[in-house]
Amino acid sequence: MRIAVCSAVYQRYALGLLWWHGIVRILTAFREAGMEAQAFVGGDESFHRKLCIQHNQTWVEAENHPLGHKWNTVVQAALGWGADYVFILGMDDFLTPSLLRQY
Repeated sequence: MRIAVCSAVYQRYALGLLWWHGIVRILTAFREAGMEAQAFVGGDESFHRKLCIQHNQTWVEAENHPLGHKWNTVVQAALGWGADYVFILGMDDFLTPSLLRQY
């Protein structure tokens, strides 16, 4: 089973650093449960692009305006990867692996 964690990022660089710590935990939890997991992150800023590449995840180049188009571009990339499930997680959303195990 392939799980795509999709997000759109913009500015808020300190928050972005924290967010990546959470994403790594979430991806690890999915993988430990026997699933293939990949983050798909959309944006147009070099800071966030570098973080995504450093974490070996998929960067989707997309302008921030209009925001809906940015999200659609990210989700389309995830579906193109063959995702069975798409998990939408905003840049300011934080979940713990224990919560994911409840679902």
